[in-house]
Amino acid sequence: MILALTCSDSRAQASLTPPGAPAPTLRTLDQVEPRSPISGAGVITQPGSYYLTGNIVTAGHGITIRTNNVTLDLMGFCLTGDRDASDYGIYVDGNFGMVRSGICIRNGTVTGFGKGVRLEYAEACRLDSLICVSNLADGVMFYGANGGTCRGHLMQQCVAARNGYGITLDASNGGRCEGIRILSCTVEENGAQGVVLNGNGGVCCYNQIVSSIIRGNARSVQTDAIAVEGPHDGLCCGNTISGCTIVGPAVCALRLYGTDGECSGNVVENNRIIRAEIGVFAQTAPRNVIAGNMLSETGISASTDSIDTFVLNNLVVEKSPGFSIGANQVYGPVVTASGALSTNGVAAHPWANFQR
Repeated sequence: MILALTCSDSRAQASLTPPGAPAPTLRTLDQVEPRSPISGAGVITQPGSYYLTGNIVTAGHGITIRTNNVTLDLMGFCLTGDRDASDYGIYVDGNFGMVRSGICIRNGTVTGFGKGVRLEYAEACRLDSLICVSNLADGVMFYGANGGTCRGHLMQQCVAARNGYGITLDASNGGRCEGIRILSCTVEENGAQGVVLNGNGGVCCYNQIVSSIIRGNARSVQTDAIAVEGPHDGLCCGNTISGCTIVGPAVCALRLYGTDGECSGNVVENNRIIRAEIGVFAQTAPRNVIAGNMLSETGISASTDSIDTFVLNNLVVEKSPGFSIGANQVYGPVVTASGALSTNGVAAHPWANFQR
């Protein structure tokens, strides 16, 4: 008996009729580029994202921001002023009772103004990949002076070069500059100080300068590369300078100064300091920490009224004497012997300083 099997395809076929008329699928211009273009100097008054369409040359302020939650992308272009001392290249313009926040400025050059970038009555802003060069006064100013506030900012991968001052945190006359972090920046060849933490009569605390290069500043004025100061009833405390390369010439590569005020609780650690009259100077600055730094052709000094300032694990080369510290400070022994280090005695002290 022969069985014949017949197979059939029982799969149904979907309808080929279109569900409706074809609709456009291209994005609108606002979807392609949702940011607003800027082609000249002016004032930003609405939150949003803005970008430069080309270089801008102007008299007066460059771009002023008078609102919150703004991103300004310079797109690699240059904002150039006419070297009027009263003008600002980019001005974050807050005031008492109307503090600006959530502002990001990035990716371009600001030159030829009185101050390159100025943040006033502002908090929680970010400066990223800016070059502030050849401005008459400050390359960048965080302004919290005269009862104002400027805090919680991040400045990273920026350059401040050949200005009057490099970067200034100004909390003078009853102001506040707090929690500002300067990270991986280059500050070089400015006429006066490279970086100033100014708590003169105000509060300049809990700021950080980290992994930055501070080189060749104080070219026109015999002064300091980095000044951390809280004189005249001011307060400059809890700041950190860490992992930086600081190169002279300067009177002091880094000065902690608190005459008639307070400059304490600051940490200067793991920096490379080269060629200055004094590398680190604690002047009327008690209870600070100077630790783990390497200094070449310069040394560490602390005035007698810098009580309980800790000087630990530092290395000084090509400078003798490399340490000028006394009974009022707390310090590890200074080891000057050459050759193999001993496994006992002062060379084995866990907080020893070394001089060669």
